[in-house]
Amino acid sequence: MLAKGQKVFVYNQGGKGYRIENQIKTLVSDTASQNIVTADLASNGAYALILEDSGYCGKLTAYTKDNKEAYHYWFSDAYPTAIALNEEGNRAAVTAVTVNNGVLQSSFYLLDFNSTDPVTPVGTYPNTVFTKVSYQNGSITAVGDTRTVVMSEKGKEIANYDYQGAKLVCAALDQNRAALCLSSFENASAVKLVTLSNQGTQESSIDVDSRVMAVSLYGDTLAALLDGQVRAYSVSRGTQTGSCDTKSDMRAIALGSEKQVYLLGVSEVSCATFQASTASSGVS
Repeated sequence: MLAKGQKVFVYNQGGKGYRIENQIKTLVSDTASQNIVTADLASNGAYALILEDSGYCGKLTAYTKDNKEAYHYWFSDAYPTAIALNEEGNRAAVTAVTVNNGVLQSSFYLLDFNSTDPVTPVGTYPNTVFTKVSYQNGSITAVGDTRTVVMSEKGKEIANYDYQGAKLVCAALDQNRAALCLSSFENASAVKLVTLSNQGTQESSIDVDSRVMAVSLYGDTLAALLDGQVRAYSVSRGTQTGSCDTKSDMRAIALGSEKQVYLLGVSEVSCATFQASTASSGVS
C-alpha cells in the first residue's frame, strides 16, 4: 500500500489486482495481465506497474494520471525488485537484481519515458537486494536488506548507509527520507527505529520494546505498527506523541499526514487519527 497526498494505491503483490482511491471514491480499479512484482504512484496521479513477463525478467508499464498507457520497458538481464516515479511521473528509478560470477548483486535502471535510447544500469551493490525506492527532487533513495543508498538521478552515489550486520525488519520512504526498523537478530522482541535524511545521514534512533510489523514516515512523524496498535513518534524529539488502536488483521500502514494514518487489513483500507500520548521513548 502506498499513500501519496490524499490518494492510496493498493496492489496485490504476486497477484493481479490493483486500485487507486481517495477518501471519497475509487479512482482506478483494474486487473493486470500478469502478476504484479512492484508498483508506484506519482504525486500527480500517474502510476506504473512492473509485471512478470514470459521470456523476460519483467515488464514495466507506465500510465498517465488519466489511466492511459504511456511507456513500456522490458528487463532482459536483471529481475526488477522496486520502482519509484519522479513527481511528474515521466521518469523512473528501478532497482534490479542479478547474479554475476555466483554473487548476487543489485543495480539501478534510470528510465526516461520520453526517450527510446538503450538503458545501461548504474551502480553495483553485491549481496544486497533493494526493496523500496523513492525518487524526488532529482535524487533517489533505495532501501535494501543490508544498506540504504542515496544517489543522484545521473547515477552518482551520494551516501551509503550500511546496517553493520543489523537485520532490516521493515522500512518506509518519504520525500527521499528513510525510516528503518532494525533488529540485532531475527524475531527480536525489541527493535531500533532509525530515520535518515534525504542525504543519507542519520536523523534519529528510537528504541522500541516491542515487535514492529510495519513503519511509515511523514514529516516529523514516524509511525510503527505493533500488535493491535499504531504508535506515532516525533523524529526531532525521539518521543512517542500519539497512538491509535487497530484490528488484529492489520498488515500495513501509510501516513496521510502527521496526524492521520491509513490502515490496510485483510479486506479493507481504513483511516485513523492519532490520540495524543504522554508516553516517551529514548532517542540517540
